[in-house]
Amino acid sequence: MSHGKPRVVILGGGFGGMYAALKFERALEQGAALDVTLVNQDNFFLFTPMLHEVVGL
Repeated sequence: MSHGKPRVVILGGGFGGMYAALKFERALEQGAALDVTLVNQDNFFLFTPMLHEVVGL
């Protein structure tokens, strides 16, 4: 058993994963001792719910 920093692994970079990562980022900025890893098959976040409105402009 390791006595280092707690390790958090977030599986998936959708809305849930991104919001979780943002919460952990805020905790890290405030001094939390965590090791956070986000695992996703893509290296970007694609927001498409209103894509049809952009195309219609």
